Amino acid sequence: MSTPPYYQNTPPPAKSNSNGCLKAAGIGCAVVLLVGIIGTIFVAQKVKQALNDPKSGGIFGTAVNAGKTGAQGAIIRQAIVKYHDKTGAYPVTLSNLIPAYVPTVADMHAPTDANPDPKHVSWKYMRPSADAGPKTPLLKTAIVIEMGGQKAESDVVINLDGTSQSHSNAQGSYGGGQPGSSM
Repeated sequence: MSTPPYYQNTPPPAKSNSNGCLKAAGIGCAVVLLVGIIGTIFVAQKVKQALNDPKSGGIFGTAVNAGKTGAQGAIIRQAIVKYHDKTGAYPVTLSNLIPAYVPTVADMHAPTDANPDPKHVSWKYMRPSADAGPKTPLLKTAIVIEMGGQKAESDVVINLDGTSQSHSNAQGSYGGGQPGSSM
């Protein structure tokens, strides 16, 4: 088969210039990178805002407050254990811990407590018996999570051995009433 006449004496096709694809890909990568950087800055600002003012930090603020509440429960549990180690008995109420083991009542007010009064004890203390096992519930409080107009509560329970557990209620009704302690 011979080459048709109109193909004779025509220059070969120009070499493909792949720089166009590389430029488009480079621009696309740069845009994605820029959006990622902006997103990271936004999230970092929200986390910083939540750490400074958890009530205005949305879901980040809820996470910060939940973490602070758990840490506070661990501190109160440790104070109860120290009291027991020193006296040989568990305190009758949480007020027995003040001021030797916990400085003030305000130190027992959880950041997740719906009651804003700093003198309100957020933790319900369940005095263990002398022969209580390590998984005996010791302290309990509620963490309220609000997102998109929906409210959910989770009971946080700290056991005698320092382990914890939570029981969430997506409907938002808390069966045990507001947590607290008889002082």
